[in-house]
Amino acid sequence: MKLETIKEEYLNYSKHFKSNGTYRYDKSHLSIIVQFLVKQGIANSTEVDFNDLYAFIDYSRENDNSNKTINKRIALLNRAITFQVEQNKCNPSIIASFPKLKELDKRFDVIDEKTMRRIIKHMLNKDNRFINKRDKALIFLFIDTGARLSEVSKIKISNVDLENNTILLDHTKTKRERIIYFTDFTSNYLKNYIYHIDDSNQYLFRNSRNNEPLKYLGIIRVFHKIRDELGLEKLSSHMIRHSYGTLAYKKDMPSLFTKNSMGHSRIEMTERYTHYDIKTNSRIYKKLSPMEHYISKKDR
Repeated sequence: MKLETIKEEYLNYSKHFKSNGTYRYDKSHLSIIVQFLVKQGIANSTEVDFNDLYAFIDYSRENDNSNKTINKRIALLNRAITFQVEQNKCNPSIIASFPKLKELDKRFDVIDEKTMRRIIKHMLNKDNRFINKRDKALIFLFIDTGARLSEVSKIKISNVDLENNTILLDHTKTKRERIIYFTDFTSNYLKNYIYHIDDSNQYLFRNSRNNEPLKYLGIIRVFHKIRDELGLEKLSSHMIRHSYGTLAYKKDMPSLFTKNSMGHSRIEMTERYTHYDIKTNSRIYKKLSPMEHYISKKDR
């Protein structure tokens, strides 16, 4: 089966059954590897061999792509081919047996507590113009919930429960509705913001200029503005999300609660946060202390 056809049909599936973010990811990465193979004169999936994938690896490294990114692109092509195999449209490819490149286990970016307090204080010091009321509610909600940017941008006013401090997310990456929770502190800023918006559209966060829903890029600009105002090297909603997961681990929150509140599809995603917090791991280890458990006090 032609690689271009495999790409187009898989992206059509991704567009209709996955989140917008995942679709954009699939489109970007799948296009890169398919375009490379087609330029090498490989038109069909059955023509791909290990040497072609070695050439793709070399090409990717010349463009400073990490092993993790290369693995993702090869795996994505394999998923697209498997999608056709399962429909009996094409034969299996040797890509399925291609070994993964070794990846470095990189730490993800979190915001340290001192910087998080700086961000909060900076937001609290802003005046009461509408745009600042919105941004305060927006940033505090991200901190309180660890929700994804794509989810927050689609929050409906009707799904905000100010009595119980909860929000129903009906637009999620996993396609499953979930409840997120926020503090009384954030509730006060949400109430103050909601008081100043009308019911002309269903979404909670609005563009300050035209009252239209605040879109994905609009929220990114809010983070960039705060980053520049504070002179931070970087700041994003995803850093706040990772900080939420790390704080939940530090505070001994049950993994199942963290999994559900963050909308992880697998517990393994949540357990990533247990690997990177050395102080908390050291505290937990002191409870274990095998040698101190086995030897008597007089032998120490």
